Amino acid sequence: KKESGGTRADPEISRNTTPCELSTEGVKRNFWQLADTYILSQLKDNLLVLDQHAAHERILYEEALRNLTQKPATSQQVLFPAVTDLTPGEHHLLEEHGELIRRLGFEIKHFGGRTVLVTAVPSGTRNRSGEIFLKDILTQLETEGKIEKDKVKALAKSFACHAAIKAGERLNQEEMENLVHKVFTTEEPYSCPHGRPTIIKLTLNELNKKFGRS
Repeated sequence: KKESGGTRADPEISRNTTPCELSTEGVKRNFWQLADTYILSQLKDNLLVLDQHAAHERILYEEALRNLTQKPATSQQVLFPAVTDLTPGEHHLLEEHGELIRRLGFEIKHFGGRTVLVTAVPSGTRNRSGEIFLKDILTQLETEGKIEKDKVKALAKSFACHAAIKAGERLNQEEMENLVHKVFTTEEPYSCPHGRPTIIKLTLNELNKKFGRS
C-alpha cells in the first residue's frame, strides 16, 4: 500500500540545517523509535523526527534511478519462487517495462500467456516474495504512470514505494543510524519522491511554549 500525502517538506529544515549537521558520520547519536514508524534524535536544542518510510523511499528512489540509467542492480535468488498469473494490465506493463525491471535486479521467466516465475529480486530486498513484490510494483506503476510521464522515474518511484521500510517495522540502533546517515547522502534528503517530508524539526522554544515556559 502506498503511503502518500500532500504535505511538502519543511523549508525551515532546508534553509537552517545542513546535511552535514544531521549526518551521523563521525558522530555518536542516540536514536529512538516512536510507534515503530518515526525515528527521533536530538540535534543541539532541536528534536528531529524522521519518517522511516519516507526517508527510505528517498534513498531507494535515487538508487533505482542510478540502476536504471547507469549500472544495473545486483540480484538475489528467491528461495521459493512461485508461478503466478498476471492480469492483462500487469502483463502489458511488464512487456512495456521489462528491460527496465530487469535492470532493477529482477529475473523473470515467462511460461506463455500471462504466466511468469520470478526467480530473483533486487539485492537487499526485505522479506518479500518475488511474485507479490513484482505485482505490487506493477500495480503502483499503473498509478504512477498517470502522473509521471517519465517511464524511468515512474518505475523508480513504484519500486521505492514497495521496497522501502514500512511504518510499523521495528528497527534496531544500527538500522536507524544507517537510515539517517544514508538519507543525508541523497540529492534531496528533505522529501520523499512523492513530495512528503522525510524529517521535521521541533525547537526547544516550541517545546517550552507547549509546556507554558516563557
